[in-house]
Amino acid sequence: MKQEEHILWDTVELLCEQQQYEKAGVILKSIVQRIFTLFRLPADTLDGVSFEVSSTTVLVSLHKQERTIRQQVMAQDIERAATTLQAYLGILEQLISPTQRSGWIQQIMSRLVVAHYYQASVVSGNWANSEKVHEQRVSYASSVYTSKEAATLIGVSDQTIRRWCEAGKYPDAYQTEGGHWRIPHSYFKLNPAQAQHRKDFALKLDVYNARQGVTDESEFL
Repeated sequence: MKQEEHILWDTVELLCEQQQYEKAGVILKSIVQRIFTLFRLPADTLDGVSFEVSSTTVLVSLHKQERTIRQQVMAQDIERAATTLQAYLGILEQLISPTQRSGWIQQIMSRLVVAHYYQASVVSGNWANSEKVHEQRVSYASSVYTSKEAATLIGVSDQTIRRWCEAGKYPDAYQTEGGHWRIPHSYFKLNPAQAQHRKDFALKLDVYNARQGVTDESEFL
């Protein structure tokens, strides 16, 4: 994971040197999304936000704050990590257009509180516990599926879903700090209950067809 982060930052710096600022902004957005994932912020938190990268000076400060956040998270110092996040957002704010800045930091911090991340971490005093609570909430009551849940929905393997995520089939999918994929509900037409109903119906239909001696036309295709 650390090597991948270094590669992304090196790419941003290289694109800036080549004056490909728009592409640098796109890569930077993916880096920021990874930081937001540490705080259990929803995948759509950065929707409609674009970063205007034209100088490496701000990037240096941003990268420094990112390293600090990761160190604090690893040390389970959640309160300090949340405080550092505010400073991190202050730097990021310099890279978005004035029309997008209004109340941007406040909105993100509000999402942090709404997600109960801050409270769960402080009450439990343990990052692993807060992560477990959050994962259960996300899995069953929020807006994303695990790769296993997504696989069950559309009848493919968990490995296939992970491969599709890596290939960019689900652009808003993201990985947790532990490397597990999370895919927004919006990519799937059915919910788990509907998918199970369809599966049960298909099984009953197969049984009925077998009893009636109906031939599966797919055998001749």
